[in-house]
Amino acid sequence: MKRVAWLILAVVATAAQAQPGAEAQQLVGAARAAQARGEPASALVALERAAALAPDDAEILRLLGVAQGQAGRTDAALATLGRAQQIAPDDADVKLALAQVHYYRGDSRKSLQLAEEVLTAAPTNEDARDLVGRARRAVREAGARWHVDLYGSYSDFDDDSRRRWLESGLSVGLRVDEQLRVNGRVDIAERFGLTDVALEAGVDRRFGGHSSFTLAAGVTPGADFLPEWAVRGGIRTRAWQGDGGTGVGPGILTLDARYAEYRSGSVETLSPGIEQYFAGGRIWATGRLIFTWDENGDRQTGWLVRGDGQVSDQLRLFAGYADAPETSENVTLSTRTLFGGAVVDLSDSYTLRLDYARDDRERSYVRNAFTLGLGVRF
Repeated sequence: MKRVAWLILAVVATAAQAQPGAEAQQLVGAARAAQARGEPASALVALERAAALAPDDAEILRLLGVAQGQAGRTDAALATLGRAQQIAPDDADVKLALAQVHYYRGDSRKSLQLAEEVLTAAPTNEDARDLVGRARRAVREAGARWHVDLYGSYSDFDDDSRRRWLESGLSVGLRVDEQLRVNGRVDIAERFGLTDVALEAGVDRRFGGHSSFTLAAGVTPGADFLPEWAVRGGIRTRAWQGDGGTGVGPGILTLDARYAEYRSGSVETLSPGIEQYFAGGRIWATGRLIFTWDENGDRQTGWLVRGDGQVSDQLRLFAGYADAPETSENVTLSTRTLFGGAVVDLSDSYTLRLDYARDDRERSYVRNAFTLGLGVRF
């Protein structure tokens, strides 16, 4: 009889221990379903409850850390993933999740270190390979204090009676610290036998880890067809982290504004947009609306779409189309533009850029522009 009683107690104790684990797994299932429905907040709540029931389950902690990171709670994500790593120090998925969170916090060096460790142990891990490429580029970019870019552009027209345009420019950027960069540039444009030289200075400032803004002002002394003076500004902020499990990554909201004073009058432009990343950040799509108040005070509207793809660690391709107002020769007209190009990293210090654009300007001309650029980082 005593043996039966002890057996019953053992069964009850085992069931009591198993119940929290089973409930935790049910909550994990609920979290996955919520993520599939596009409800990240509900998924996060379910995973927090699951982790409370199974605090020593490294996989549940990993899922919770990833969800916290996607919600922008990167401090909490690092703490959660740190606990998971203590429980399962050799778990590659936990280490890769930590690398992702460090990357989105802006600590590219730590991200690269962890991702390389995962890739070394598992050379076929494509997620680790993608992150290594992105983190390596970020480290290289952050390590350079000076950025110098030169370009030259040649344009011809379907109408042979029009003279060809020549443009060139030089821009220099200095990274003051991790958050602030100052820039200056000069652009030289030759059109219709006339030459304009435009000068611009500005700053780029990061703040909050996920946001940045740009402010710049420029002048064209004795302008014939470029703006006599102009100011522009823009802001970028990460609106959502995305879900790496579905291939949908971070989403960036942008807002750009510009005021330019031409010989014919002022032109104001406001352009809200979005950038959405996919496939571990190797592919991204951009969309913008463009609202312009032209030199006559009339409002014109347009749009732009663009796609970028990181084909390899050294090669990025892009292409896009725009149907938007453009001011040229002191007149604003609707212009349809098809464009594309390639960016090639020749080394850690040199980048080559090739662009092509075809402008079909309303009641005016069709222009083909070819641009070659070289970037140097040191």
